[in-house]
Amino acid sequence: MQGVDLFGYSANDNKVKKEHTSRRDMKLLKRHRDWGMHLNQEDIDFLEYDAPTQLIALVEYKTTLHLKEARLPKSGEENYANLIAMSTLANRAQLPLFLVFYNPDLKYWRIFSVNESANRKGPPEGVIIEYKYVDFLYWLRKRQLPEDIRQRLHGGGF
Repeated sequence: MQGVDLFGYSANDNKVKKEHTSRRDMKLLKRHRDWGMHLNQEDIDFLEYDAPTQLIALVEYKTTLHLKEARLPKSGEENYANLIAMSTLANRAQLPLFLVFYNPDLKYWRIFSVNESANRKGPPEGVIIEYKYVDFLYWLRKRQLPEDIRQRLHGGGF
């Protein structure tokens, strides 16, 4: 078919491509851990961008049942070294880095600024609803939240 990519999407589709690699990526992640403790690595959850040349932010996501207690890890705690490595990358790329916690049903979110660039963006504080988080992602891109997405977020249509 002309104008259709490998996954069946045309350039005119107003959809985000579906995830096709999660099983392969998990297998590689587990294998990489078998190679030894001196081969540190971190999977980068999301590189937010608006166009291939307009990078917006790095985002590390963590799920939790206790959003009010979520916080940035401290030295020596789990995920601290990974976050420092990602912060170094974000700083070199001059990008904000956010650590975002969400509850398993995706209704509530909490955003933490990891580096100075993220602090300057001023993300919403405290626990927020999904609508506010998605609006923040559009705001980072200097875009307005589309009305159809706004309605689905308010109506629980996802």
